[in-house]
Amino acid sequence: MKYKKEALKFIALFCIELIVLLPFYISDVYAVQPVISNIKVMPAHNSAEVTWETDIPSTSAVNYGKNSYVELSRTSSQVSTQHLIGLGPLIKNLHYYFKVKSCSGSDCSGSGISDFRTTAAPAPSKIMGLDNGIITPRSIELKWD
Repeated sequence: MKYKKEALKFIALFCIELIVLLPFYISDVYAVQPVISNIKVMPAHNSAEVTWETDIPSTSAVNYGKNSYVELSRTSSQVSTQHLIGLGPLIKNLHYYFKVKSCSGSDCSGSGISDFRTTAAPAPSKIMGLDNGIITPRSIELKWD
């Protein structure tokens, strides 16, 4: 009888623990973090586009900055497997650091820190048909096509 009472107490405690903790066990088993791949960056002189892929639909975020602290952030709550985030305005010919992050529900994945350099400013377009107009001691009028 004594053992039967102890066995019933043990079963009752086990059932209570199972009821309380089962959702946590299940959520860990079925948690699906997005797998991030194919990270690319296309810098310009005053902006950059960061693209990447995930294996499941998820949100997009890029943390970036002039040092590895990547203190700036751009995000999109649109869910996709193909991600594109535009960064800007950026300073020409400067080294930037970034990392990407994608979340599916509360399950998130992030990349390591990568870097890129913005390009130099493009050369101005060639001026054609330059003609001087009125010239005064304090100004000159220029015309072009």
